[in-house]
Amino acid sequence: RPVAGAGLAHLVLNLVDAPDPKFFRVEVVQAAVDFLAEHTAVGPVLVHCNQGLSRAPSLVLAYVGRRLWKLAHYDKAKALFTENHYRVFRPGPGIDGFLQERWMEIA
Repeated sequence: RPVAGAGLAHLVLNLVDAPDPKFFRVEVVQAAVDFLAEHTAVGPVLVHCNQGLSRAPSLVLAYVGRRLWKLAHYDKAKALFTENHYRVFRPGPGIDGFLQERWMEIA
């Protein structure tokens, strides 16, 4: 849920890098995509997790791949994102499987 204060907005997600796709929810990823869409229109947005390899870049990929590039195939979006934007992207098996399975449910 966004928290506003002093001209700043924050979205804090309790998103564990679980090894199984069933632990991820479309609603959580959609909240991140919506937040990024709203706030990148105003300026830069920092998206982070502990190592910057899996969760945070996966959320950015969901935003860029579905909202900006409007790609229907996760594998294509993942390849473009990794090759052209974030070469160290290493999604964990849970979030990777989740995005593979539920990609078209993210708008």
